[in-house]
Order: sequence, then structure tokens, then C-alpha cells
Amino acid sequence: TTLTMLNDYVEIGGEDYRIEWNFNAIAHFTNETGTKFSEIDNIGNWGADMMLKFIYAALVEGERLDGKKFPFDLETFGAMIQVTNLPVFFEIFKSQIAGQTAEIKAKKKESNPAVHQP
Repeated sequence: TTLTMLNDYVEIGGEDYRIEWNFNAIAHFTNETGTKFSEIDNIGNWGADMMLKFIYAALVEGERLDGKKFPFDLETFGAMIQVTNLPVFFEIFKSQIAGQTAEIKAKKKESNPAVHQP
């Protein structure tokens, strides 16, 4: 069985850009902002600067995965979006995070049944 993964894109300035909240994007965001990983659940309490950096990190990562460079710096990107665009970004974030938990599952297996520990 082949797993087909559809990628998320957003249209900015008339062009489509891939957006990906994988661990690379989250790690880049937490390093840039000093945010703790556990604070990502409090996204509704963040200021506009934090939200902008969070979205930006996912766009930079999405374009990297497509073999491209996101063409805007943070300030230029911030001038291109409106507060009314935020729900679109965060719906994608929620769907990607929900999808990621289904792809990797923890399992316990006995590695060598012939060898038993006392």
C-alpha cells in the first residue's frame, strides 16, 4: 500500500506556497522566539508578532520541502496578510497536527522472544 500525502498550499499575492507545520518548522519557531514547546498549545494567547513568526516558519519549511525558497522576508510577508486570514492558517495547522499523530505510532514489542529477562 502506498501512502499518498496531499500537501497544503496557501495563496499569497496571487501565488501558491506550501505550508508545513512539521517538527522542523516548530523547532525553528521555538528557537527564534524562545517559546517552549509546551506553550504551542496557548497559541490563542500569543501576540501578533508570535503568530506571524509561527506562520512564517511553516511557509519557509513548506517551500523548502518543495525545493524552493520562500520569497518574502518576515516584514514583507506580514504586510501581505490580514487578521481575517488567520483562521485559514490555523485550520491548516490543526489539520496537519491531527494528521501527524496518526502517521507515527508508538509500539511495544518483544525484540527477542527466546531471551527472557529474570
